[in-house]
Amino acid sequence: MKAGRLARVVAHSIVSALVGVTGLEARGQAAGSPPALSATERRIAATVDQRNAQALALLERVVNINSGTMNFEGVRKVGDAFKTELDALGFRTTWVDGAGFRRAGHLVAERNGTGPLTEAAKRSQIALGFEDGSGDPHTAVISRRSAGSWTLKTTGTPGHSSQIFREDIGAGALYEASRILDGFRTRLGGQQYLTINPGVVLGGSEVKYDTAQSGGTAFGKTNVIAGQAIVSGDIRALSPEQLKQAMAAMKEVVAQHLPKTTAELTFDDGYPPMAPTDGNRKLLAVHDSVSRALGFGSVVAVDPSKAGAADVSFAAPYVPMVIDALGLAGWDDHSDKETANLNWLPRLTKRAAVLIYRLGSRESNVPRT
Repeated sequence: MKAGRLARVVAHSIVSALVGVTGLEARGQAAGSPPALSATERRIAATVDQRNAQALALLERVVNINSGTMNFEGVRKVGDAFKTELDALGFRTTWVDGAGFRRAGHLVAERNGTGPLTEAAKRSQIALGFEDGSGDPHTAVISRRSAGSWTLKTTGTPGHSSQIFREDIGAGALYEASRILDGFRTRLGGQQYLTINPGVVLGGSEVKYDTAQSGGTAFGKTNVIAGQAIVSGDIRALSPEQLKQAMAAMKEVVAQHLPKTTAELTFDDGYPPMAPTDGNRKLLAVHDSVSRALGFGSVVAVDPSKAGAADVSFAAPYVPMVIDALGLAGWDDHSDKETANLNWLPRLTKRAAVLIYRLGSRESNVPRT
């Protein structure tokens, strides 16, 4: 069965499992023998096997709902499906409307407390994300790069092409845009985990760009100096500090104008970065311990360059311990060939269930302060 869209189903309907645990410090376990499963944890694993057919049926039902990111009605239908399941488990569910951030919204399930998403994150100690990472179930995500966008607009003095570079005419809008793009590349291209990509370039005598459609039109002639240019691209960084420094450097490059040109650079924040932290590493150690106790092998942190941005990054600044990519792994993300490996469904479900139990249970092997 093709299980495309599962990562987005979980990410955009539930966002992340925010587990509020009082007085817990998830210290890393020794790399040797993992703590054995308790009797309760063994019953949890057995129950997953018993109910795997029901899990597959639910998965098939939600995957067959057309719920692409911008299909708001479909995302709400997926949210309704999970609301029914979570209500039956005793959670209090609410829907956070996404009009303010141009999305369908989020389904939030809580056992106590009130307030919108960031408020829930601020009073939580652990955030568990179920969006896919690298597609390898033996890896987890403790850091994600940001995914923001930028728009560059340049202008020049129109005129006949034979007059370009003349003192009173200058270099034109396209040379100014080219200078800036090459400046981005030469100044920032060598930084690890930092990428700055121009995705769309339009230039000429007249330019029209539709941000919603990420496309537009340009009119010009080979014998006319371009008066306008627009470049749209994205920027990704591993930490807020790296992102801030890169944006400052880009602005400095833009400010060094060619003669008789102007340039304006604007940013759209998009997804924030999720920097690697000691808390995230401690949580990974507990997750790895659970995986090995279940007989599924070790789990290591994935290289951030192999995993994209995700919703859990919005909670990361407020939560001491965050881990992502706990959900079903697959291939060909964001395409009509997107596929999930259903053989891993019961194993990943056991791993997540025992992890959540171990983090919150007083009889667990996780040390506490």
